[in-house]
Amino acid sequence: MSEQPPERHGPPERLRKRLARRLPDAERELILGELDDLFQLRAERDGLTAATRWYRRQSWSFALRLQADRIRDSLTNRRGGGRMGRGMGRVWMDAAYAVRRMARAPAFTAVAVVSLALGIGANTAMFSIVNAVLLADPPFAEGSELVELYTSDASGTPYGTWSYPDYEDVRDGSGAVFEGVSSARTFIGTGGEADRSSIIVGETVTPNHFTLHGIEMVLGPGFGPEQEGPSGSSPAVVLSHSLWVQEFGASRSVIGQTYRLNQLDYTVVGVTPEWYTGSFPAFRSSAFAPMNMSAALMGSPSGVDPLEQRGSRSSFVRARLADGVTVEQANAYLVGFGTAMSEAHPGTNQDRIYHAVLLDDILVHPIVDGALIPVAGLLM
Repeated sequence: MSEQPPERHGPPERLRKRLARRLPDAERELILGELDDLFQLRAERDGLTAATRWYRRQSWSFALRLQADRIRDSLTNRRGGGRMGRGMGRVWMDAAYAVRRMARAPAFTAVAVVSLALGIGANTAMFSIVNAVLLADPPFAEGSELVELYTSDASGTPYGTWSYPDYEDVRDGSGAVFEGVSSARTFIGTGGEADRSSIIVGETVTPNHFTLHGIEMVLGPGFGPEQEGPSGSSPAVVLSHSLWVQEFGASRSVIGQTYRLNQLDYTVVGVTPEWYTGSFPAFRSSAFAPMNMSAALMGSPSGVDPLEQRGSRSSFVRARLADGVTVEQANAYLVGFGTAMSEAHPGTNQDRIYHAVLLDDILVHPIVDGALIPVAGLLM
């Protein structure tokens, strides 16, 4: 009986179309075809999730290199189509052949990487900045239907954070548009026993945070409905992989033990995968507590729980598009949502604007990206 050929996999269509828009006309089909082949190789070797994360990284890498070409062309007053348009075809074919060789020959790859590393020098240090912040793998693999939700008043930045009551309203009223909506807030506190505590960065998150992002715990169940109670009622914690190793020696019996955050004992209910570093690129969150523990971890100077204040906007909101819904349709819904909120809460929400941005189109934050990408282009 003849051996069946491996199943053919292609990159996510939306990511492919976004990359196509960034490529020069003369080289587009060549580069997309080669990347399709490389995606197939990675999917067979590492699985679809890893291949998708790799493809997303390539998309941003090309964007940065094209930005670098534009900057250099501008600085040197070049005429014509630019370097990538003239010479990328030959370079790409050589690169594609090399990557195929490395994908099929791990031992060869190891020798090649070690050899190259000896001669990289200062360029490595410069590129590592770009790689760590801009080209690192995204915080979750299954992100193609995730959107960041932003808000602002008519005169403010269009990329502001939400109040928790506004989050609750969009969560409860958007079932036809969003499959789910989650919220996260950052905190800085002390972690560990008093005699060896340290400053950590963490997040308070809604109980659906991890499931919405498709993140499975390495250990433990993570958060569930039992973390939906009143403020202060759920002293539970999900540890990052690095904190689990550091504080508990990677003990697999950590579930049910306690970890101190800001001098309060929290029961460990989960450990995140090693690759997951939190909701925010370029920052590493060490611990995750339920959203209803926000006041306990961050305080409430006014005496009112910040989660009850519609005018207190420090919640990051993310949603997963419902099946078949586009980001344009989501934004049409949010226009109506903003109108309804303005009418219902004129004191805090008058003329407030709400909109969604695909997570795949964001590196760090839309405003930050506008400054980082040109700088990164100069480093490439």
